[in-house]
Amino acid sequence: MSNQTVNSPQKPPKKPPLDAQRLRAVAPAVWDLMRPRRGLLALGFVLMVINRVSGLVLPYSTKFLIDGVIAKHHVELLRPLVLTVLAATIIQGITSFSLTQLLSKAASA
Repeated sequence: MSNQTVNSPQKPPKKPPLDAQRLRAVAPAVWDLMRPRRGLLALGFVLMVINRVSGLVLPYSTKFLIDGVIAKHHVELLRPLVLTVLAATIIQGITSFSLTQLLSKAASA
């Protein structure tokens, strides 16, 4: 019988933690990449905020539907509620599409 040793799989080296010194070293390179695209990135941030705010309409409208329309029998409030949810959904879809297009343009520029 031969005397063989079984190699155990080696663990990947641990990554050093992110510290302030490493972040300061990387920050100029990141800024150099972002500088020519800062207008597109700012517009993308605005689109993200609009998208998230319009996404909050549905949960709030559910609360309003239960508390204001169903519980208090205010059926006349149903139409504006449905139109608001529809408008928020359309806005959310448009901003999501625009954000995807914008960020892909920023990434390729």
